[in-house]
Amino acid sequence: MQGFYRIAALVLLLFNGIGAIYGGYLFISAPDGSLMQIPVTLLEHSPFTSFLIPGIILILFNGVFSLVTSICLILKTKSYPLMIVMQGAVLLIWITVQIVMIRSYDAVLHTTFLAVGFLFIFLGRKLHPKS
Repeated sequence: MQGFYRIAALVLLLFNGIGAIYGGYLFISAPDGSLMQIPVTLLEHSPFTSFLIPGIILILFNGVFSLVTSICLILKTKSYPLMIVMQGAVLLIWITVQIVMIRSYDAVLHTTFLAVGFLFIFLGRKLHPKS
């Protein structure tokens, strides 16, 4: 079962990491949201006036961290289960803050990423040697 959990975690980490780097890149490239077809007015209740800073945060905390965690999982470093749990917490915080700031809930997008966040926590705990 550990093998299944590791593969599931790896697939989700790559999905999250690659998607976050791509999305963050699009936000940095066009901070007005035009490449993502998202109006900058969506940020009116946030501290941001463009998508530049959210794009940078997205790349670093969800993109790079997911990919680093993927590498640690592949190499079976001692800390990879904890890193998977931490990525789950980061993703849950990211989505929750996003929902609060944009004052909107996209049922498919937000539900999917909230589920992935909870799955990271579940999988990281299952992969911990003392579980």
